[in-house]
Amino acid sequence: MRGRAARHEPGAGGGQGEQARRIFDALRAFDHTAVSAIWAQCPDSGGIGLAVTNRLNKAAGFHIVEA
Repeated sequence: MRGRAARHEPGAGGGQGEQARRIFDALRAFDHTAVSAIWAQCPDSGGIGLAVTNRLNKAAGFHIVEA
């Protein structure tokens, strides 16, 4: 079964806090769609990047694909 595909690129502009806000906004936006999979590259695990990585892992139900 194939799901719907969507693409959202929050961009790299701004500081880590701004990038985190864009990622969280994108995840909330996907909550209201029929998208069946979300692919994301986790940021560095230092500082706020750790919080972003934890949120992405939680959103993925800890189904992580190592690349």
